[in-house]
Amino acid sequence: MSEYVKITSSAADIIGAAAGMSAQGEAVSADVSRLIGEIEDREGPDTLGTDDFWNGDQGFKHTYQKPIEMGDGSQAPANEATKQAAQSVGDRVTKYADAITGSMTDYLTTEGMNEAGIRSV
Repeated sequence: MSEYVKITSSAADIIGAAAGMSAQGEAVSADVSRLIGEIEDREGPDTLGTDDFWNGDQGFKHTYQKPIEMGDGSQAPANEATKQAAQSVGDRVTKYADAITGSMTDYLTTEGMNEAGIRSV
């Protein structure tokens, strides 16, 4: 069974959309980095307090910093794992955009080679 993608616009339109995605991914990465900095500035006993919810074995700190499994088999505190996941969103968007651009470049190259081959017959 063959797999194909039907392009209803132009490769240039798709490359342009991918460039826009890449820019948005970079913007998200910058925003998330800034926001994580703001969160880290506010984390800790001065903001979160030191009452029973913060210090208790089943309190807020227990949940906020609870070790959780990461995708690679390691563990990280929940608050750090959440920050890492948030930071990866923009990078993933940028990687997808790069893959789309690469695919369209390959498509255009293949189409050009096929056209040249047909013309030479």
